[in-house]
Amino acid sequence: MKRTAQEVHMKLLRIDSSARSSSVTRQLTAKFVEEWKKNHPAGEVIQRDLATTVLPHITDHWAGAHLEPSHLTPAQRSYLATSDELIEELQAADTIVIGAPMYNFAIPSSLKAWIDQTSRFLPPSRRGSIRLCGWERRLVMDQAARADS
Repeated sequence: MKRTAQEVHMKLLRIDSSARSSSVTRQLTAKFVEEWKKNHPAGEVIQRDLATTVLPHITDHWAGAHLEPSHLTPAQRSYLATSDELIEELQAADTIVIGAPMYNFAIPSSLKAWIDQTSRFLPPSRRGSIRLCGWERRLVMDQAARADS
């Protein structure tokens, strides 16, 4: 199969949010990465493990996200640096896979914090939009038959 220049530079963002290193959701994201690499051998995989990454929760500093950068306080700049890094990873990816177990009928708080930190790049009118970053294709893998606690 002939590969295009765009395919050569494909990037996959793998986000794992399970607290368990051997969880079913981690096995699913690993399998997805394995298959993705077969189709994109020159592609790059960016890994974000939310179980080992401490993300700040929303505070008053997050409200500064909508200010002109020149109006940010040093504390706001410091706080938003993590958010900026996560957004850069997200925007650089052509494909994302998120391993999201269910804890007490909800996603892990670390994944919720990641969503909060990455949603600020959208204007308020677009938040909650299903078409993040203009991606046309989405894949949702679910393993609801087994507990991942």
